[in-house]
Amino acid sequence: GGNIWRFKFCLKSETTCTQASWSGDRLFNSFGNVRPVFTKPAVSRDPLGNIWVYFGTGDATDPTAANAQERIYAVIDTARTGTWEASDLKAIDSDSTDPSKHFDVNTDTATKHGWYEVMTSMGVKILGDPFVAYGVLYFTTYAPSNSTNLCEKQGDNALWGLGYTSGAGQFSGGADHIALPSGPPANAQFSIDDTTGKGNVYIGTTPYDLAKPQTGGRSNLLYWRDSRVKP
Repeated sequence: GGNIWRFKFCLKSETTCTQASWSGDRLFNSFGNVRPVFTKPAVSRDPLGNIWVYFGTGDATDPTAANAQERIYAVIDTARTGTWEASDLKAIDSDSTDPSKHFDVNTDTATKHGWYEVMTSMGVKILGDPFVAYGVLYFTTYAPSNSTNLCEKQGDNALWGLGYTSGAGQFSGGADHIALPSGPPANAQFSIDDTTGKGNVYIGTTPYDLAKPQTGGRSNLLYWRDSRVKP
């Protein structure tokens, strides 16, 4: 468990590519830290053209277990080839004010294929799909209650906002997350108001401001597709 696979189809530039050329191989090998991944990976591209793949670990079949420290991963897959492990990534500290504890896309890519962060406490799980909006990687975490009273086992939720390439905390003061109301595991969604163009992160029906001021973007974006891929 905990492995991430890639499936390669035909790019528009590959004029001789056919369905027979499609292939699948492993992008990430969880060797050494086998933890389940129940979330859908998010994908983004940085200004240097690097393709990033984001995913988190956490056992959705046993959300109240406190038997492991989970991780959030950000893996560079620009070449669409190769299998990477945690040892190929830089371990970061998103809450640190020391830039060396984050990922520098201009220098760290010489030796590392991305970054990962270990959740600070046992039992903190990433059970909602991550997404990237305006340069920030958002995801939620769920920590089960320590209470032995079954009526109190709601758990603590948090919304995380990290620089999508650096992994640095993006909330006020450099914080990497904000607390959410207690309850069952929460899931975050991103939405842009079609009238005002303002973006918000929604937890259920409750809107939260973005970690960083919104810049650019389109208020009328309905869908997207990769123009390199054949229709």
